[in-house]
Amino acid sequence: MIRGSAKSRTVVIMENFINISSATARGTLDQRFPVDLHVFASDGKHVGPDYSTNGYALEINDSRAGGYHTSYQWISFPTM
Repeated sequence: MIRGSAKSRTVVIMENFINISSATARGTLDQRFPVDLHVFASDGKHVGPDYSTNGYALEINDSRAGGYHTSYQWISFPTM
């Protein structure tokens, strides 16, 4: 939670890589699978990637998000 500002905010951060390594005839295969961060409110409102627009769904009032399709993603919204 961010305090000391005009409005307190809750921040959700994800840093993630899932690495799978396997021996092959030529060496090691390293694959990285993207994982996207989403937040859903109890009323069904969604904050996170909107795959139909390649942008963000920001259905919670005053929400913010960043890092779409990266290993460091964040979502923030007002603390209720």
